[in-house]
Amino acid sequence: MSLKINKFRDERGVLIPFEFSSLPFVPQRVFLVKDVPVDTTRGNHAHFTTHQFIICLSGSIEVGIIDCNGEKTFLLRSGDSTYIPNLTWDWQKFISIGGEILVLASTKYDPADYITSLEEFKNIINL
Repeated sequence: MSLKINKFRDERGVLIPFEFSSLPFVPQRVFLVKDVPVDTTRGNHAHFTTHQFIICLSGSIEVGIIDCNGEKTFLLRSGDSTYIPNLTWDWQKFISIGGEILVLASTKYDPADYITSLEEFKNIINL
């Protein structure tokens, strides 16, 4: 799911404000993923309850999702973002040098919230 984020560009550069009130949840945790080798995939899991908002800070990141509507992939470039609801399997493939993402999560870290088996996930959502 994509959320429209305004970008303001002038001779001084680009300003991209992220208002928490525009998100479908109030973030409880923020983390940065960086220094990932090119062609390395991160994620490969789903969450029972956690929603995430992924912001590409630099580079190009291929994002894949699987949910009850099927599977799709798309590209995030610097300044792009996407919303990942709970019960959505997702992965991020870092396809350029210097790729970085900032992730806003709706919950605090809880290992019990993770679904790490794709087969189990597909059973849970009846795929």
